Amino acid sequence: MHRYILLLLALLILSAGCAKKADPDRVPDLETAHRLAERGQYDEARQEYRGVMNLADNSEAVARIMLYIAHTYEKEGEWLDASIEYEHYLLRFPDHSAADDTMIRLMEMYMEQIRTIDRDVNPARKAYSLAHRFYREYQSSPRTGEVQVMEQQAFEIIAEHEAYILDFYLRTKKITAAKTRLERIERDDPDFFATPVIQQQYRRLKELQK
Repeated sequence: MHRYILLLLALLILSAGCAKKADPDRVPDLETAHRLAERGQYDEARQEYRGVMNLADNSEAVARIMLYIAHTYEKEGEWLDASIEYEHYLLRFPDHSAADDTMIRLMEMYMEQIRTIDRDVNPARKAYSLAHRFYREYQSSPRTGEVQVMEQQAFEIIAEHEAYILDFYLRTKKITAAKTRLERIERDDPDFFATPVIQQQYRRLKELQK
């Protein structure tokens, strides 16, 4: 009797599992994907979105779905994956109606990742580079002013970061390292070299070299 009950329970569990399996003939749809995303089931939502994208027959639908997928990563706080998806979208659909807004959002994401000048400021460099790309590709965008503000913020952060490193070199008497770094900045980034914070370190180097 005991074995019979165990067998019956096993069959019930197996049948319940089978009942939950997705219908292989079901066609993915946007409404289902949106509902999954709203419930926080992001992996399932992305799978549904990609299923819809595979069936899409026009570029507008594909572009929108790529943005939906990027949004799910952003909601999860997966900044790297979100930025990759946004970049893929921008590379594939640079002329899409939402492209300028998307590039601005990508810049904002990079700026939000910046912590302190003694840490990696690569996000600031990416934001600064994106700003110049924005000016080239979206000259008529009404949001250029927002980009200019972020560009200036990124510029100042990068300059302060370089000055911080130079200050460390000079305080610790690493003269050759400071000289090499300043020469690189002057050669590759003359705008940064001309900033007051970098010029201050340049003058310090000259004093130490006397």
